[in-house]
Amino acid sequence: MTTANKRLNTEAFQRLIDELAQANFGPSEKGLDSLVEKFGAMNQLLAELSTLNKEDDIQEARKRIALCRNECQEAMNGFLAQFGTTYEDTAQYFNNPMNFSQKEWEELQTIKNRVEDTVISSQPSPLALSRKLKTKKK
Repeated sequence: MTTANKRLNTEAFQRLIDELAQANFGPSEKGLDSLVEKFGAMNQLLAELSTLNKEDDIQEARKRIALCRNECQEAMNGFLAQFGTTYEDTAQYFNNPMNFSQKEWEELQTIKNRVEDTVISSQPSPLALSRKLKTKKK
């Protein structure tokens, strides 16, 4: 199944966001609150999108989602900059098993799979559904 055919489970994603918000990572992770807040806002917009029927409302929601996505990216970049890294470098590091012991790598994969299984469903995403509605109207 391709990523395009998967859908964010907004309720499960919100539970993970809430869990992050309750975590106490310490003062060195300043900016994490802002990042969690931005992801929460994005999640709310995605949940809202799945309830819309009018094309104008869908287009407006898409614009707000795009803006929010940019804000999430900026918050993520700011957070990672504190540690002297970028999103791309961090992703590359965490996707390379050579950077971890076998046990650490297996634990990371377990966490990654748990998160994906929790927040991703096999239903079409709200954006994909809104694209289908637009295509059918033409």
